[in-house]
Amino acid sequence: MAVLKPAEFSALVKKNEISNLVFLFGEEKFLIDEQADQLVNRALDGAIEEFNFNSFFSDNVNLVELQDLCDTLPMMAKYRVVRLQINKDFKKADQDKLLSILEKLPETTFLLITAIEMDFKKAFYTKLQKHCQSVRYYSPFPNEISKWINKFIKAESLQIEPDANNLVFELVGGKLADLKDAVTKLKLFLGDSQSLVNTEVVTEVLAKTKQDSVFDFTNWVGKNQRWKALESLKSLKAQGQSEVGILSLLNRHLQNLYITKELLSRGEDRFAIAKALRLPPFFTKDYIEQAKLWPEPKLQASIHALALTDKALKSSPLKSSLWIENFVIKICRN
Repeated sequence: MAVLKPAEFSALVKKNEISNLVFLFGEEKFLIDEQADQLVNRALDGAIEEFNFNSFFSDNVNLVELQDLCDTLPMMAKYRVVRLQINKDFKKADQDKLLSILEKLPETTFLLITAIEMDFKKAFYTKLQKHCQSVRYYSPFPNEISKWINKFIKAESLQIEPDANNLVFELVGGKLADLKDAVTKLKLFLGDSQSLVNTEVVTEVLAKTKQDSVFDFTNWVGKNQRWKALESLKSLKAQGQSEVGILSLLNRHLQNLYITKELLSRGEDRFAIAKALRLPPFFTKDYIEQAKLWPEPKLQASIHALALTDKALKSSPLKSSLWIENFVIKICRN
């Protein structure tokens, strides 16, 4: 069977034209789990879950038990529902056994298989796609993240300013599950007394997490501390931080330094700077100190170089972290 896009599959679900054998796979766990939950609930259709639903992980599944369950008739329901979540420890012998089970799956069984971040070019996954109605879920592109944040915000009956939306992405990254958790934290912080999320709220709630280390990195760059910045960058990579998120926050930091330097040249105080940056006044101290270290031509050149780095990172096969390292080495003095 041809691999479907999520929108194509959703259309088939609405028309009640889905198979009793479905394979959801890809890189975005949040979307896969969300769709899987919907499919399980749809297949059960109010039936007693304890009698009609079983879920397994492939690293400890007993394929004989799974086959027995698939062959068991549902109890007062249309389907016996079985979900198998495949992970990297799925043995070759079990893979072959699963494929043989799929060939004789009863029509009264709804079998849902999911897999996340695997090498889907391998023969097993190719065969799985041919047996099943298959749907692939890619991670959203960076320019799509804003819409997802707005969706999560709306679900919590909140509103968010555009700058705050961008800051959430910069702090949290592009994983949808992390973004949803972040919005939940914002809702808990605001309670029922306030519905507007601005940069001050985002900074207060989300900048206190592990993302503080991203601020450490941008501050070392702002202070022109090359080796400290490189050490911090290495730590960020070890944490699994995305290069796109790191560059985005660094770009914001340099842009804020440029704005700060411009306002200082006009004789503006820290309160005017805080208003322009849309940050609490206590955040401006570091910006003011760092802006004095950067001649205006160097700031302009660095912002331009960062844009080129971002473009190169997205288009070059060179190891992505090397582009950021080269940028730091180029613009920071010891």
